[in-house]
Amino acid sequence: MPGVITPDLYAKDKNRHVTNAGREQIRLGLRKCDPRDVPVYQSPRVEKLVMSYEYEWIVKLTGWIAKVFDVQYAKLREKYPQLPADAGLHWLRFFAAKQNLLFTTAVVVIGSMLFWFLGWLLFSPSGAAVTAATGSGGRTPGVAHGQQDYARLKQQAQYRARQVKQQQYRRSDQAAY
Repeated sequence: MPGVITPDLYAKDKNRHVTNAGREQIRLGLRKCDPRDVPVYQSPRVEKLVMSYEYEWIVKLTGWIAKVFDVQYAKLREKYPQLPADAGLHWLRFFAAKQNLLFTTAVVVIGSMLFWFLGWLLFSPSGAAVTAATGSGGRTPGVAHGQQDYARLKQQAQYRARQVKQQQYRRSDQAAY
């Protein structure tokens, strides 16, 4: 049966549309329709549909963010007409899919841990480079970083005070002769 594949169609503006008889044929199961041939028009109802692989609250949140952005962008475009006409954040719905959210979260967590570790390794005075060169990082084992710095500053102040006293003692000895 050659007519089983497609329902009755008519051409309009280079697009094929199903006739009323074709809709009836599909409804009764007499004809089949390829899902790729059925256009999905963006509407508020379609935007609110939540797929089985999406989190509903993220779909609603990203939809709200996109609407707020569109309103603010329209105001900004009135002020600066050279901006592109169609900018939007509707692509944020990408993060509502469970697998996309999981992958993005893993990339962010692993990336931040990697950058934190590299920053610590390369730029920290108590990092691994200093620790490897001195054996213990130049610090006394078992003493906290802040305590060690305080003790070092205290020793430096005591050393300077002793030097000043010695200089004063020498001057007083020289004045006595």
